This record gives sequence, structure tokens and C-alpha cells, in this order.
Amino acid sequence: MVEERETLDEAYTRVCAERDKLASALHQRRIHPDYEYITTTGPRKAWYDAPDLTKEGWGINTDLGHDGWERFDYHEEQYWRRKRLTIVKEE
Repeated sequence: MVEERETLDEAYTRVCAERDKLASALHQRRIHPDYEYITTTGPRKAWYDAPDLTKEGWGINTDLGHDGWERFDYHEEQYWRRKRLTIVKEE
């Protein structure tokens, strides 16, 4: 009986897919250790001057809500994430 073996490319693709699933699950719960999270809130369907946090390094947390935002009865929320800043201390 011949056993099929996974090629290196197949293994790499599989591992990357699993890593992406894990990262997505962590972002959905806002608990990825390498990221920080914030939520901005505005009035429902009238949030014309929503803050643009991309200039400060934030990106939309597309793993949470409906592609990064949710609409409620009286307000809307937008979910943001960015990589944590790492400070290296020289000794």
C-alpha cells in the first residue's frame, strides 16, 4: 500500500490557512496579543464626519461585525485594530 505524502507547498498552504483562521478568530474576540483594538461610535445613518483613524496607523477590523462595522437602533459602531507598538529598551 502506497501512502500519499503532502508536498512542502501543500503543507505550507495548509499551515498558512490554519494560521489565518486562528488570527481571524482572535480578531473577532479582540484578543490577538499582537494587536490593540478600539471602537468608534456615531449616530445611525448620519455619521458623515466619522473619524479617519488610518492616519494614526489603525485599520478596520474586518473580522468583527459586518466588515468592521455594525448598525444598532440608535447608533453605529466601527471596529478598528492596529499592531501594538513594541518598545525595545537598550541596556
